[in-house]
Amino acid sequence: MLMELAKAAPLMPDVDFQLDPLPDFHARTAKLRETGPVVPVKINGVTSWFLTDFRTVDRAFRDYENFSASKHHYDVTETYLGRSLMGMEGEQHRRHRGIVQPAFTFTAARNYIESILEPTAHEVLDRLNGQDEVDIRARFGRLYPFTVITKLLGVPLEDEKNLISWASAMISFIYDEDLARKSVALFDAYIRPILEERRRRPSDDLISHLLTTEVDGERMTDEQVMAFIRVLYPAGGHSTSFGMTSAIYCMLAHPEAKAMVMHGAEERWAVVQEALRWEPAFGTFPRVMLKDVEIGGVTLEKDDLVWACITSANHDPKQFRDPDRFDPHRENLASILTFGRNAHMCLGRNLATREIDVALRVLCERFPNMELAPHREVVFAGTQFRTCEELWVRLNG
Repeated sequence: MLMELAKAAPLMPDVDFQLDPLPDFHARTAKLRETGPVVPVKINGVTSWFLTDFRTVDRAFRDYENFSASKHHYDVTETYLGRSLMGMEGEQHRRHRGIVQPAFTFTAARNYIESILEPTAHEVLDRLNGQDEVDIRARFGRLYPFTVITKLLGVPLEDEKNLISWASAMISFIYDEDLARKSVALFDAYIRPILEERRRRPSDDLISHLLTTEVDGERMTDEQVMAFIRVLYPAGGHSTSFGMTSAIYCMLAHPEAKAMVMHGAEERWAVVQEALRWEPAFGTFPRVMLKDVEIGGVTLEKDDLVWACITSANHDPKQFRDPDRFDPHRENLASILTFGRNAHMCLGRNLATREIDVALRVLCERFPNMELAPHREVVFAGTQFRTCEELWVRLNG
């Protein structure tokens, strides 16, 4: 018998899979995955569908006829951040992605290494000179990705502290709508004059690129550029920060991984990819049903909001053998779902992966004896966004 959402009782009703921290998220999603590929759980206070296995999440990311990648962002995120790529479909999405894509290709990200990524990593780490035990997430993992974006945009670095603060609050609308709106207003008031100046006198930064690039005779308006930056700064900064922190932990918690990072580029890439699989920054991602679809004995009805659980899919034993084990020697690491699939695959994946790669290399070059600080517990928490609040290390072993 097919199960409909209106008749479904949430599994694990004692927890909210968006609002609760759930440090045991992996164990819970493993139990949900054993129940089925589509299960009802409580998300943000209401019963919603949770997609649990690799095959179903992969389908949700590829199947644009049945699963909308943009409708939830259009209905929710746009209210605060404006109409960005995440809220677009079809030709509009193709044109606007075509404008911004050149700055985020594999080649572009590689070219940023010497000009931005490596110098920025050293600049941030220079502030740790003479120190031993530090929270590497707060002192490096959080600052480095935001500094990279600040430089790409061509925004003055001396104002970065305010920008990071506003960016953190801008995506907190689930918890504090007033704070999110006030932070967007402050962010806009700061960025708009810079945008207007680049409109008059373009430079070689990302804002100028967005304003001057044309696809099929169309350019982005000022508001469209603002909407892109409102998403890029908080989402790109936070997601890369979370992924970087996880990768640093994985490298230090597994001696073989650290040796691979220090050995060469190919081995380091494998460590980065496995870290992105093992603890993705985005644990869940929304999709809205465009039609009635039956999957795994469950009827997903038109307009149902479903949550694709990337964390669970990346730990599906049918796809990844012994999935809870950190293993950078896996042969199918390229299949991870951390960045999504197809047309709506994460625009910044090349830049984020390259940032993490450079971060691990530079950390090992400067602090070859770095280790996890003893007697400091590391706890990963969160569902939609997932990281550890602190990651204490001894820089000199």
